[in-house]
Amino acid sequence: MNNAAWLTICRAVADIAGFVLFALLSRIYGPAVTGQYSYSFAIATLVGLVATAGLEEFGIRAFVRAAHNKARVWSHLLATQVAQSTATLLGLAIFMAISHTRLASALLVLELTLFQLPAAVAHTLFVPAMAARDMVKPALQELACRVGGIALVLIILAIGPPQPTIALLPLPAAGLVLLLVAFKNSRHHAAFQRLNLSWSVCGRTRGGRQAILLAPRHSVSSMSEPTC
Repeated sequence: MNNAAWLTICRAVADIAGFVLFALLSRIYGPAVTGQYSYSFAIATLVGLVATAGLEEFGIRAFVRAAHNKARVWSHLLATQVAQSTATLLGLAIFMAISHTRLASALLVLELTLFQLPAAVAHTLFVPAMAARDMVKPALQELACRVGGIALVLIILAIGPPQPTIALLPLPAAGLVLLLVAFKNSRHHAAFQRLNLSWSVCGRTRGGRQAILLAPRHSVSSMSEPTC
């Protein structure tokens, strides 16, 4: 089985586990909590998408092309990821404030964001491994963390369902563990330079990302090395 198949299967299994959790939450807590969970999960998923938009695919292509400049490309990619994540979380905080979200709902959004956002950022951190076609270990690590967190929630629900925010506490823990595992994996596959959080660095990375992602795939190899 090739690397892409491992990645696809592991992510599919994790998604199936998430569906099982949703079904059980629906059965135990009823439509009110189910609706709140769905709303919070949608927000958390959107946060993850916005915070990492395009960085995984851009990073893989830039890494492959930057034969002699991988450390610099990686440093700038990380800087852009940190900036995007920070801006997205700030936007989420402003949205929660102006929408006057109740405390219970805000806690649920926070829990699921700390589950979804680290998983999305982990895909960026796995870029050096994926560029090196070493996808099996990242896929299994993501699967273990995501399914492990969901399994702990299922165990809590089986023992005796507490408040939803209490029952779901293993999810943010699993997300943070995945983030640490992914960061350790990235340190193994990529040299790290000083993180340069400047507008110019992030702007060049965004420009390079757009140039690569909008270019036809057959022409990517002929493009010049990214300036990020």
